[in-house]
Amino acid sequence: MKFVEHLMTPEKLLVIWQIMNLQNNENNGKRFVVGEVRAENGNWLLEYYDNEDTKEARTHEQFSGMTAYPYEAGKIYNGNVKDILSKRIASPSRSDYPEYLRSYRLPPEQAGNLSTMQILAYTRGELTGDGFSFFPDLENMMPPFDLVIEIAGFRHCDGMEIQPIQSLLGKEVRFVPEPENDKDPDAIAIYTGETKLGYVPRGYSQYFAHHALGRYDIAASITKINGTLERPKISALVQVMPK
Repeated sequence: MKFVEHLMTPEKLLVIWQIMNLQNNENNGKRFVVGEVRAENGNWLLEYYDNEDTKEARTHEQFSGMTAYPYEAGKIYNGNVKDILSKRIASPSRSDYPEYLRSYRLPPEQAGNLSTMQILAYTRGELTGDGFSFFPDLENMMPPFDLVIEIAGFRHCDGMEIQPIQSLLGKEVRFVPEPENDKDPDAIAIYTGETKLGYVPRGYSQYFAHHALGRYDIAASITKINGTLERPKISALVQVMPK
């Protein structure tokens, strides 16, 4: 099992909202970057954006912001943000906390050194039926650092033809830009060999399209497969290294 070797220390987190499938209560629709969480003078702030993503997200009935922090364009919340978001990750007092960290490829021996923002960045802080997650803002991140991503759109590409799905574990993958993609010119496809598995999720794709690919060495491999046979979730450990 590969573990994160070069821990990120993000300055802020991007707030991601994803359309939910109400029939199975899973997040499997388009992702929108709707805000950010940042620390200032030891206090966490949550700010919602007024951008193209929030405008599109607001056309969906499901989107109204997080329960504790209703959406309002440009609104900055500063009350108990860290405490509220901490509830989206496991408590270190849990007996299975080491296994929780391992499941996100975080080395358990680093538990005492991990900040809340780092844990949110690696676990994404997802809650069932909530639609929200948190991605590290990579714009000013300098390598080396390791990232764990869930491959987007896996069920709609060619990976489902690979059987058994578990045979993908450990496979190296590569990132291929798709500037001609009519839905997103920053789209980055993920391949193993000649098989297209899906995409780098939105929230990360712009960074790889405009900053990392060609500038840094990118190594990635499939490190986790969960979900169901019909709806597998495939995660990759990505290492971004200086050339």
